This record gives sequence, C-alpha cells and structure tokens, in this order.
Amino acid sequence: MKINRESTGELTALLHITIEPADYKKKFIKALKDLRKKVDIRGFRRGLVPMGMMKRMYGANVLAEDLQKMLDNAIDTHIKEEQLNLLGVPLQKVDDVPFKLEPTKDKDYSFTFKLGLMPDFDIPMLQEGNDINVEKYTIAVADSEVEAAIERARKQHGEVNNPEEGLLQKEDSFNAEFVALDDNNEPIADGLTNETWLSFDFFTEEVQADLADLFVNDSIIFDDIFAISNKENVELAKFVLDVVLLEEGQENKAEATDKTYTYDEIPKRFRMSLKKVNRVEIATLDKAFFDKVHPNNNFVVVEDFQRWMREVLQNEYEQFTKQKFEYDLQDTLIETTVFNLPEDFLKEYIESQQKQEETPLSEEELTKRLKQSLRGMRWEVILSKLVKAFDVKISNDDIEDAAYYEAQQMLQRYMGGQQFDPNMIEKFAESQLQNQEYVSGLSNRLVTNRALGQLAETVAVTYNEVSLEEWEAIVKAQNAAIKAAQEVVEA
Repeated sequence: MKINRESTGELTALLHITIEPADYKKKFIKALKDLRKKVDIRGFRRGLVPMGMMKRMYGANVLAEDLQKMLDNAIDTHIKEEQLNLLGVPLQKVDDVPFKLEPTKDKDYSFTFKLGLMPDFDIPMLQEGNDINVEKYTIAVADSEVEAAIERARKQHGEVNNPEEGLLQKEDSFNAEFVALDDNNEPIADGLTNETWLSFDFFTEEVQADLADLFVNDSIIFDDIFAISNKENVELAKFVLDVVLLEEGQENKAEATDKTYTYDEIPKRFRMSLKKVNRVEIATLDKAFFDKVHPNNNFVVVEDFQRWMREVLQNEYEQFTKQKFEYDLQDTLIETTVFNLPEDFLKEYIESQQKQEETPLSEEELTKRLKQSLRGMRWEVILSKLVKAFDVKISNDDIEDAAYYEAQQMLQRYMGGQQFDPNMIEKFAESQLQNQEYVSGLSNRLVTNRALGQLAETVAVTYNEVSLEEWEAIVKAQNAAIKAAQEVVEA
C-alpha cells in the first residue's frame, strides 16, 4: 500500500492512497470462499461454485467492502502516526473518470482524500500578563423578592388535599389523562395515551379559562394538542404525551422507536380527563415549615429564615449571571484569538453533509451556510484547545447527574412550584437519556461549561452590581444585539 500526503495550502492537503493486489487479494479470495459455502446457485452444489463465477456475481460487493475497511484503517493509522489534527473528516476526491471495480483482474486502486487541517495558534487569554478583562454582574436581592420566594415555598410545602368535588382552582395541580381522538371524538385504536401531572401555569390563558369551569373528574377536548400551551412543541410532546417529537429535518437522523414521531404522525385532537387534584393549604411560618424547607436548620425566628432565603436567591441569581459571564467569556475568546480557517474545504464539507441528507445546496446557499457557521466553527476549534489545555474529561456519571438536574429544573418550571412525585424526575431523565441527540448535546454543554469554568479562574474580572430589573434589561439588550447580528449574517 502506498500513502502520500501532498500539501495544497496552509491548512489543506491531499492524501493519496494506492491499494495494490498484494494488499487485498488474499482477504478477497478468502471472503469469496467463505461466501461460496453459504450461497445456493442453480446447477452447482453449495461450496462448489467456480471461483470465476463467484467473482463475477459477488466480487464487486465483496471487494468494495474489503477496500473500504482497508481505506478506513489506512487513514486512521496515518492520522495517528503523523499526529494530524483535522477539521471535520477526510473528503474523498471524485475524479471525472467514473471509478470502476474489476474483481476478475489484479489491479491497483487509487484514492485521494481532501484534508482540512486544524490551525496552529495561541490563546491570548491563557498567556501570563495578558490585559484582557471580562465583566461579570452580580444581582442585588431586594426584600420584595425574598418575600415572594417565601410565599412560593409556603405553597410548595403546604398541606396537600385531594378534593373529589368542586371546581378546579387556579392554584391546583392535577393528574390528567390524555387520549388521542378521531374526528368523531372516539378514542383511536392503539392511539397515544398518557397520564401526567400539570399545573394551570402550563396552559395558555385561553385554556386556563376553560379549565376553571371544570369539576373534578371532568374532561375537556382539545382540537389541537400543540395549541394548549406556549411551550415548544418538542417539550410539550415529551412532557404531555411522553414521546420524542422529531423536529423538521431530523426525520432521517433519529432512530425510529414506538415513542418517536414526526409532527404529522401525532394526532391533534385529544381528550384530557382530570384523574386527581392536588390542592395545597399554604404552610404557616413556623418551625415545622422551616424544617421542611431546610432540614437541620438553626432558625430561631422568622428573620433567620428570611436571611437564609436571601442567600438561596443570591445563589440562584449567581447562576443567571454565570451563564451570561460564560457567554461573554466565550465571545471574548473568539474576538481575541486570531487564526485562519480553510473556508473552501469547510464549504465542501458542508456540501457533503447536505448531500448525505439528500438536500443539495446552491453555491449561494453554500456561501451563506458557511458564513452562518464560521463563528461556531471558530468556537469549536478554540474549545478543543481549551479541553486539551485543562485536560477536561466527562464521565457517564456526570451525564446522568446533569440529566437528572435538568429534568428536575424542567419539572419545577412546568409545575409552577407545586409539589410533584420525585419519581417523575427519574422517569423523565431516563427518557431523555434514551435520545442520543440529547445526550450528545448535554455532553457538549458539560465540556464547554467545565472548560470555561477553569478558564474563569485565571481571567481578570470586573464586577458590577445591578438590581434584578436592571439585569433583565441588560439581558434583553444583549439578546436583541445577538439577534440583530444573526440577521446581518443571514442577509
């Protein structure tokens, strides 16, 4: 086998591979002999089909499989031995002359692959003595915010009753059964059904008005299940129907299961029946309440609890500001780290990905897609260097713990602070972990957060304290600026 790498630019190369008969012939003949023992061809006993006929009938497929395995191994070995850092994957160069396999002949087979190479660069923010500074906000906790948080905790830890009579109330949470219906409002045979816990806040204001007219054990019919809430369709499908909704363009990516649906495959008409209602009697501000909210506390008076709640809110606000700080840190990294990318190769790479999805792009669309992707690509290149610099590693336990935490946060948002069965968290997290796209995204987020967290320990920071209202205005302005920048790129 002959392998030769030819430089074609600062960050591109061609990898030429020639596979000779001595490389493949022995394996090729053995594979045909093994296959001959299994095939039935009229006029010949099994295992006695002439080798020439086997080559003509099956040789092309067998040879193609053998050559592909040798190519994959040769490319992987060359990359490791030469310690190449690639962008994307090698792209096979297609000649004008159609490639032809001739299994009846001993001949050389030559292949050429285009390589995009990772740029060699330094990250200024990792260098000692750099003058780069990043702003970090802190949010002052107002007394009114402490009182509102205490009120939410009193509702969350109040005594739960299960009334069997009377109208549904806005503060109630309830167990609801959803059943898919046909046009005659009859249950669809073997159709979607699911039971889940919900709160009023989950629904749109229009639906909330209808729910307020329901008695316990009543039912209501929705003409469009995706119109009952302002949640994204993917989240609604997962939480209400316990199914994975494939977004547009994902239909051919995800592995099909009995819980995987496209938007058109999900019936829109559903009956929701109230199975059980939880009604909370707000808790009294006393020692028993304090112990429920914060076991093993040393609270003596209400003021002690208020001080603790202020600390809880401060920690919560720190998570808000941490997210913006990490975004600003990432933005500063991209702006201050200078390097080139092989844009022509990346354009071809994007085109190859689109061809796999059977959605070819025009030259104009390719250029636009590249422009939209460059910032993300630059970040991925920088992140890979940060991961190596800080030796970032993510374990399966890290992924499972993060999935559990995200499931807990999502359920708390949906339930609006109401109590819910803790087993729902585990069930929801396990369901999310069955989705490989979710797991991949979660893993990437963990890697990014860990790398940025370690970088944050070394960077110079300027702190700026603001109120919650001021903070919300800052975030709103930043989001508007990001949206405007995206619109410029997409124009």
